[in-house]
Amino acid sequence: MSVFLCKDGDSWASCAGGEITKPERLNLQRALEGRPEVESVRFEDRQQAWESFRRQYEDDPELLKATTPTDMPESFRARIRAGADASAVARAASELPGVSISFDQACLVDNGWPWGLVKRLLGSEEQCSFMGKGQ
Repeated sequence: MSVFLCKDGDSWASCAGGEITKPERLNLQRALEGRPEVESVRFEDRQQAWESFRRQYEDDPELLKATTPTDMPESFRARIRAGADASAVARAASELPGVSISFDQACLVDNGWPWGLVKRLLGSEEQCSFMGKGQ
């Protein structure tokens, strides 16, 4: 599960107050670590996010030239315990100040092609991402 943090200049409505503050970041980390569904929490700074982005898009030099580490948001990556509801954690995180958006990545994969199409046709598609509401 990923929780992306507000940075200056973000267009997310929840980030109108600007970059996440240190107290907000600490509060978010404590909230994530305090949830029984969460096994571990890791902070990813902009440089780490850039390195990951660079590896993921190494075959797209134009995109890499147009993107810098300052374009990357900081985030928290939470490992959710087996059988726990990661979407509930993502939803709760989105309610806190300084959060731009949170994702349940397992849900995104599960709702991808072809199972996502089947779920949509059956009317049982899950919500996997949650816009930040805090600030």
